[in-house]
Amino acid sequence: MSNVKLTGLSVLVVEDIRAMRAIIRNTLRNFGIDDIAEASDGQSALEELRKKSVDIVITDICMTPMDGIEFTRQLRQPKNGLNPYVPVLMVSGHTEISRVKDALDAGVTAFLAKPVTPENLRKKLIAILEAPPQLVQTRNYCGPDRRRSSVRTRKRRRVSDNAVVDV
Repeated sequence: MSNVKLTGLSVLVVEDIRAMRAIIRNTLRNFGIDDIAEASDGQSALEELRKKSVDIVITDICMTPMDGIEFTRQLRQPKNGLNPYVPVLMVSGHTEISRVKDALDAGVTAFLAKPVTPENLRKKLIAILEAPPQLVQTRNYCGPDRRRSSVRTRKRRRVSDNAVVDV
């Protein structure tokens, strides 16, 4: 069991579907999180973040006029006057590998597939808080390290046609 407490956190929920925002908001309240701001798209979220600092952003991927990926790209710009290091949890039903990769390349901290359950949301939030990713800053980007290692940290060995084990 984790020692991480979710009470006292400040969260921005960015979601274009009002009912989904309400579900996430109510779930967060059940976790003891009362400081919840909302936005219906990425542009509105950036405006909200100019007025209010938050501990975590939970965003959808598909919204107009600015989607969650572009929102994250804008947020991760070092000279935008916002906190580019704030953790961003992307919640989406669009779980194609290319979409997830685009989200991670934009600077999303973690990705959670819809439908969201309270248990999965809680686990993902705790994971982000317990083991935050390494952060980097370049001229054009601040946020989680987006580099992917091409070298495996463990050796693997095929033991049958259906199984590979770490050795």
